[in-house]
Amino acid sequence: MKRIIPLLILLWAAMAGSAYAQSEFQLFVGGYNPGSQLSGTNFDNGALLGFRLGHSIARLFGTEFSYTYVKNLQDKGKNFDGRAHLLNGNFQVQLPVGRAVPFATVGMGNIIGETQSILRLKSSFAWNAGGGLKLRRLAGPVGARFDVRYYKVPDGVEILGINTRKVDFDFAEVSGGLLITF
Repeated sequence: MKRIIPLLILLWAAMAGSAYAQSEFQLFVGGYNPGSQLSGTNFDNGALLGFRLGHSIARLFGTEFSYTYVKNLQDKGKNFDGRAHLLNGNFQVQLPVGRAVPFATVGMGNIIGETQSILRLKSSFAWNAGGGLKLRRLAGPVGARFDVRYYKVPDGVEILGINTRKVDFDFAEVSGGLLITF
């Protein structure tokens, strides 16, 4: 897993010279909803923020690296209070229609959990899939981007540092933010 992110960055850099080279930087805010996937633990919805750095390899394909920070990740019983960092490399299929670019995305990476409580989100492999809409160059290089993603963290919750049962931590993310194209 430690080799995947450098490999994706290398791929991104190698494609920087393509005929349709277009890079993007996004700052985003949003929310997450873990739904009711966890038995015995019911997490609250919460806020997140982060950035994405992407590159269009060709008109229809792109790659991106993203970092997401989740603060105040809590369960409804207040047995868990923590933070999480998500690092992902994603592949995109996009369909540019003027300034609007609808896209689908899939990728994988790591989630790094931080907590001082008994119940914790462990650092683990995660994958995600979703889609959204980029609105490029609305005012010079500045535009907007909106995403909806589903994250799967297999076997992601543990108690007292011991994984007592296999409990996945799955959640949906909705985010939007400022997009700069260069």
